[in-house]
Amino acid sequence: MPRNIHDFDSSLFLKGFLYPSSSNSFEKDFKAFAINLFNPSEEFRKAVSKNKKLKQKQKLLINFFNAIDDSLTKKYFSKLNKFK
Repeated sequence: MPRNIHDFDSSLFLKGFLYPSSSNSFEKDFKAFAINLFNPSEEFRKAVSKNKKLKQKQKLLINFFNAIDDSLTKKYFSKLNKFK
């Protein structure tokens, strides 16, 4: 069980969610994943790399943002906060 709203809940990863609130609505899920995509922690990177559904969701969001702005590529996102 997460300690607060910003802690990941690994029991939800197999369902493709990061937080309990993410499973409540598409909007909350999209927002939560986008926030982590643009400001990824090491924990987020590990969760995505180890989980097929999270990896698929990451790909979908990257494709979505890339359709809006050509500079928002997989390479762009992979470089974010790399040296944090």
